[in-house]
Amino acid sequence: DWHQDLGICTLKNLLIKLKEYTRESLSYWNNQRVGGGGLKVFEEYGDFPKNSDFTAPAFVPHDVNWARFRLGNKVRLAGFVIPKEMSGKEVKFGGKSNKVDENTFYVVFLDKNHVFYKTEKS
Repeated sequence: DWHQDLGICTLKNLLIKLKEYTRESLSYWNNQRVGGGGLKVFEEYGDFPKNSDFTAPAFVPHDVNWARFRLGNKVRLAGFVIPKEMSGKEVKFGGKSNKVDENTFYVVFLDKNHVFYKTEKS
């Protein structure tokens, strides 16, 4: 339903943010802050959040680090990153084997209402 929303929750704005975030490494975005409270643009959580309105999909490997990109206000892009020791290896997810990279953010959820990880202040 992102094509029907206005403001930050539009496909156009999502694609603009994705393009912006692909210009730099994940470590760069991990050190960037936004908003009055200085929240990180990119944040790694480790395990799937216990207080989430989402459910971890079965196709995602169990040993990944769950993370999110802050797109604006309450809007988040949730997914996972690969630990350094797994980088460059073949990992099975999404029904096939994939060579994974530690500098890739694998998108799983579009979170319009900040319900992927609800313990963070919104």
